[in-house]
Amino acid sequence: MQIIGINAVNCFSFIPVYLYRYFGQNTQISLFSFGPMIFGYFSFANGMFLLSVLLLLGFLLVWSLKKQTTLLIVETGAKHKIN
Repeated sequence: MQIIGINAVNCFSFIPVYLYRYFGQNTQISLFSFGPMIFGYFSFANGMFLLSVLLLLGFLLVWSLKKQTTLLIVETGAKHKIN
């Protein structure tokens, strides 16, 4: 049985395991019933992989928003020059 806590190897499982143990034991069907399979017992490598994927998605989101803003500014400038 795992003691709830944060250490170097298992640093991502504190909150989800706590929620799973709290809700999983008190309700028949729970959002956290798949907690250990999805969140629980992350190794350090899995955590770093997840972090890198989230960072990549964040950069893609910022890049797409920046591209949309740039297109809007260029379009507005072109309309201003025509008029």
